[in-house]
Amino acid sequence: MNKKYYLGIAAVALLITSIGVTAIANASELKSTSQQRFMQADRAEHQNEMKGIMENGDYSAWQTLMQTRATSMEERLNELKANINEETFANMQKIHELRASGDLEGAKALAEELNLPMGGQKMMGRSMHKGGFEKQSNNEE
Repeated sequence: MNKKYYLGIAAVALLITSIGVTAIANASELKSTSQQRFMQADRAEHQNEMKGIMENGDYSAWQTLMQTRATSMEERLNELKANINEETFANMQKIHELRASGDLEGAKALAEELNLPMGGQKMMGRSMHKGGFEKQSNNEE
């Protein structure tokens, strides 16, 4: 009787763990999709703004937009430079080791936890921050 009780507890724990992992995986996928939609909307907004500026021949608006973007890029570059350090390197090396060993999910999870990019992802809209990369929240692209 005792053995069946413990097997039942183990089965329930396994079921709960499986449901939890599935929920986390789905939430991560949803977050990634919503970020892509946000970036697409941001790019479309920028293209529309630039189109209007060009159609109106508005040099002043173009100059302001370009100066704002240049300042934003400069700030992100300064953050990137400030975080070229051993901690960032160690984190990226750990992700590389996980990927090389075939643990892509572990590498992805660690990268997300540290806000570090996975290889092959575009870096636009990201800046270095505390040993990792952080998505910019305003329309700076």
